[in-house]
Amino acid sequence: MAGAIAITIGGVFSVTQMPLDVFPPFASPQVDVQVEAVSLAPEAVATQITVPIESAVNGLPGVL
Repeated sequence: MAGAIAITIGGVFSVTQMPLDVFPPFASPQVDVQVEAVSLAPEAVATQITVPIESAVNGLPGVL
């Protein structure tokens, strides 16, 4: 009986000491970049504009 009481008290103490956040971060930070190139086909926009921007932003700290 004393062991069960000690475990219960220890559990209550550890739960009260846990750092809890109301809204924990579920997803990593993301960046949206919208590009408009009227004279290019979608494949050209992807290869000439989107891929270089993604490569440049890929190494920034805080952006996963």
